[in-house]
Amino acid sequence: MAISSDTIRIGKISSVDYDNGMAKVVYTDRDNMVTAYLPVLSLTGEYRMPNINDEVLVCHLSNGTSAGVIVGKFWDADNKPAVSGKGKFLKELGSEPGKAYISCVDDEITFTDKHGSITLKAIIEGLA
Repeated sequence: MAISSDTIRIGKISSVDYDNGMAKVVYTDRDNMVTAYLPVLSLTGEYRMPNINDEVLVCHLSNGTSAGVIVGKFWDADNKPAVSGKGKFLKELGSEPGKAYISCVDDEITFTDKHGSITLKAIIEGLA
């Protein structure tokens, strides 16, 4: 089956239905066409809704743009990861990218939020 130019698209979140895990997407390259509410992909039951104006990748079903799934945000020049590099892990928390996250670099786990960072080793040592 061939993939049309409408099957995989990039758009911006225009509204969010938090209770149902869905959002609407606006396509600025299509005269600001807005989709119906589409489900946001949930990986392993994780709940993390996008913010209004987040740029997202959307996979539409082959029957048009009325049905599909919002795959999620992606890294680009305007949305860079707080931690990056080969063998590194980053799990963002909260609604603001780069503000609160868990990272693993060189087998050391670090928790970071607006107050600063602390490693798992420091937490364990503080409990001893």
